[in-house]
Amino acid sequence: MTDIIQELVGALQETVDIFRRQKIITKDYSVQKNDVTIPRERGYGEYCTPILSRIPSTLPREQLFQEFSQTLGTVLRNRGCVSIKKIDIVLPVFLNFHLNPEALQERLRSIIKNNEVGIEDIGQGKRVLLEFVSANPTGPLTIAHGRQAAFGEALGRILAYSGYRVTREYYLNDEGRQIDLLGESLKARCREILGEELLIPEDGYQGEYLVPLAQKLVSEFGPTVKEKESGFFSRAAMQEILEGIKCDLLDFGVAFDSYQSQRELTEQGLVLETLRILKELGVTYVSEGALFLKTTPFGDDKDRVLRKKDGSYTYLAPDLAYHRVKFQKGYDLIINFWGPDHYGYVNRLKAGVSFLGFDPEKIKIIIVQLTTIYRGGEKLKMSTRRGEFLPLSVLTEELSPDVTRFFFLSRKANSHLDFDLELAKKDSAENPIFYLQYATARIASIFRYQQEKMPDVSLDPAQVNLSLLQEPEELELMLLLSRFGPSVLVAAQNLEPQILLSYLLSLVKTFHQYYQRCQIVGPDENLTLARLSLVSGLESILKKGLFLLNVHAPERM
Repeated sequence: MTDIIQELVGALQETVDIFRRQKIITKDYSVQKNDVTIPRERGYGEYCTPILSRIPSTLPREQLFQEFSQTLGTVLRNRGCVSIKKIDIVLPVFLNFHLNPEALQERLRSIIKNNEVGIEDIGQGKRVLLEFVSANPTGPLTIAHGRQAAFGEALGRILAYSGYRVTREYYLNDEGRQIDLLGESLKARCREILGEELLIPEDGYQGEYLVPLAQKLVSEFGPTVKEKESGFFSRAAMQEILEGIKCDLLDFGVAFDSYQSQRELTEQGLVLETLRILKELGVTYVSEGALFLKTTPFGDDKDRVLRKKDGSYTYLAPDLAYHRVKFQKGYDLIINFWGPDHYGYVNRLKAGVSFLGFDPEKIKIIIVQLTTIYRGGEKLKMSTRRGEFLPLSVLTEELSPDVTRFFFLSRKANSHLDFDLELAKKDSAENPIFYLQYATARIASIFRYQQEKMPDVSLDPAQVNLSLLQEPEELELMLLLSRFGPSVLVAAQNLEPQILLSYLLSLVKTFHQYYQRCQIVGPDENLTLARLSLVSGLESILKKGLFLLNVHAPERM
């Protein structure tokens, strides 16, 4: 069945073209799907468009709206669109569209028949690289990394469902001063176990998580472990920590397709080659022994160092090499998830990518803001280097991965998140994930009851009389079900999984109200079949939506 929004977009475009040929509209306009939106208030129809407020015309506004709506109605009829019952004019901005109930019934039939709603293939097989989490292998995953993991995995699923070929990659920052400090910190722990004073270097890693590895090394090598070169400790720590990170991610329901080592980029000469290309392009210069990239023309407040005067690279140099390699591999879009401390890094990266001959618009940076954890109203303090933090693994053990992922997704990535542990544990409507998952469990119980009372009933969507669904909640549910596809589409286009989450919450809110007010399995068999069909369609959409968010749909709670 054709998408209602798609029908409206096509009819609106045809009407705009008619008025353009008649020189009533004085400028070309391409109608997009986001030109058709949902009214903010009930009673104003199911869809609306503000395009007439954006297009210049030779007619007075009221006359333009009148003539355009009349022509649009004719166009809709000629195109065989029976979904629209009425068009309202709401000056000075909107045309509002009211749907025929029959259109919603047909959409529900389609959902039941296909077990889901098909959506527009906006990806068309384009290759997308999702780079997220990418925590330095210097300690266990924190809640900040967990929020990135939740967003990255959900977005990957949404993009894949929308027709993109998605690769999930972890960019491993496995060289540099912080890795040296990690090795020195581990060596200090080994010396402590051997009876020496604990002397962790300044800015080293204080966490107790290095102690078990130090004990293992001392047990294996004895006192001679002190004589090992620094690289030995760095490699041992990184390997142990990375294995822990991979295990934590799998427990959290996130699996990466590839891990890209920064050290490998350097050892393969790709960083040096990238700097050579930039030098030949004339976009670098040397000042006081350091190599700079000319980033100020791209909105940066100053040119940025690529290589320090001691010969070591800044983060920017290997990052540019990384993105050059990925674009050379044919990715159409690279999406990076970064922490809030990297916000000022965006312009300099895009400047370098542009210099290298790639379209900077094919890089999307999603800044994931910090999460503050509250327990009993008290804020938990965090510091990775001091070892004062709540590991992601501990949080998921306390709450479950489902609950943790849901709360991480409950606000936009660029919004600060206050995570209330006590709320997340509540088994009540006050807790949004309980409210959401309880809907799938409640639906499963309805069908168990139906099997007990009406075991021989078969829900044939072609035979069920859906016109019996006339209660306000039934009409609202059918309308909401028809909006699943557009919600996924907008979430994919905006790179915001939270849009889909909000949609699902509005869907289950209406369902719970419906369940309280209406008897699903009742004495009227035809009405029961219609209502079971509605619940069946709802179940399909909820399961698909929860899957896209990487949240389970339980059948019992």
